[in-house]
Amino acid sequence: MLITSNESLTKQSQKAYEELKNPEVKKSFQSIGFENKLLIDVSSDIEKVKPLAIACLDASPTPPRTIGRVSTTFFAASASNGLIEGPYSSPVHFVDHEVSINKEHGKLREKRQTNLEIHGILKYFNNPDTDNFYALDGSVKYLGTSIPSLLNSDLDYSSVSQVNLDRLCEILENGSLLAFVKQSESNVVHQFLKSEVLGIECLYEYQILNQLLEPGQYFIDEKKQSTLAHLNFDISIEQATAFKNVSDVLSMYRVITYKPLNNSGCVRVEYHQNQENNLLQILKSIDFDKSSKQIVEPFCQYFADQWAKYYAKVYEDFWMVENDPYISKTSGQALFPEKSRTDSYKKNIGGI
Repeated sequence: MLITSNESLTKQSQKAYEELKNPEVKKSFQSIGFENKLLIDVSSDIEKVKPLAIACLDASPTPPRTIGRVSTTFFAASASNGLIEGPYSSPVHFVDHEVSINKEHGKLREKRQTNLEIHGILKYFNNPDTDNFYALDGSVKYLGTSIPSLLNSDLDYSSVSQVNLDRLCEILENGSLLAFVKQSESNVVHQFLKSEVLGIECLYEYQILNQLLEPGQYFIDEKKQSTLAHLNFDISIEQATAFKNVSDVLSMYRVITYKPLNNSGCVRVEYHQNQENNLLQILKSIDFDKSSKQIVEPFCQYFADQWAKYYAKVYEDFWMVENDPYISKTSGQALFPEKSRTDSYKKNIGGI
């Protein structure tokens, strides 16, 4: 059946989600999952494991503000513990901003945020120890495509120097860096159910598995072969080699979806394959942080996200006061007189 309109897609996804609640669909999925050794039940074993702290890093932008043809976005990266006391007694952060022409701003703000995130990894996760786990809010494997976009840019991004890429590779090889992701590169869940649930491809994997996993179970995504991203010919051999090493390590990351014992929403986790023996401890640590059904992500991820948004907004406010984009630097007169502009327009052009 060919679906052509957005309205039809919406109805189809709603119908598919309702069909997932059919006990027969869940029974079929559980049977196929165990048979293919992609569904694992750790509900009895995980109770014996002691959780560790997870410190999570997130980078967040403010909405772009424009004045004329120029847009400005402010960013903050923040690292925070969850409920278990970890390496940071209070949230840590640093900030940056992107000012560019409107038509280029979207791509440049993405690169600026990636640059900030990598610096965050290098700054806060550079000396991982065995008493904590570290995590990103977003895919670790995405670095395999985001780093080349920085390397191939006409602008210089300090996070992808040879030295920093070598340091990043060492951190990734250590294996203590995890990631919390919303979706993956695998469609194996959809393949299992496409004959039973029409429109299953309209739903994210975590939406499907929220309905079909039992507490204490995790589902293994099949590994997809990755290809090395293209680099421009003018990239130095040293940088290209350093990126190749990072890419090789990223290919060792796996993705699973776990349903915590307290029956809260599923958590999708990327982890290095050398952490296979510590997987139960990782899941137990996440389970500990999943204490509220109202917060649909691990607490460390939630805290990092909230603090990153807060620091980005504070940085924006301070920057606006110091650089007041409405006031002419030569005459001191308002470029956009307050009385002739609505509050909403003032916000759009950069007013506080």
